[in-house]
Amino acid sequence: MRSILAESWSVCWPMTLIMFFEALIGLTDVFVAGQFGKEVQAAYGLCFQIYFVFILLGIALSVGAVSVLSRLFTSDNKEDYNCGVHTSYISAFVLGFVLAITGVLFSPFIIMRLHVPEAVKSYAVPFLTIYSVCILFDYLLIMTNGILRASQMIRKSLCTMA
Repeated sequence: MRSILAESWSVCWPMTLIMFFEALIGLTDVFVAGQFGKEVQAAYGLCFQIYFVFILLGIALSVGAVSVLSRLFTSDNKEDYNCGVHTSYISAFVLGFVLAITGVLFSPFIIMRLHVPEAVKSYAVPFLTIYSVCILFDYLLIMTNGILRASQMIRKSLCTMA
């Protein structure tokens, strides 16, 4: 029983710290946006909600990759594991690239279709465009951390997120 708890804690504490870093980054973003005024903060909040919906796809892709890769990692067939790693990276890259291009091209259209004040729209379009460009890199980071977790390298995952 103690070994199960010790093993669970050894995996749990780095993930807890990773989530703490994510929350700290979000709070910092809100604080900085608030220094520029309520319109900027509202635009940031709007764009982050749109970004969050799209980042869920990357998280779901990563969760699937972790479940498959962790099984392949513990098997004797390392060729299948390596193929799974490459497939995971390619999938994250393709989906991130498609969403990045779509976001850059359609950010003005998406924001203009929402019923928000004009002052917020003028800030939201550049924010959403920047978030769209960054989503590709975020997908690759999420997938890298998923692969590290699946490969029992949780502390390396913690270092990349820190």
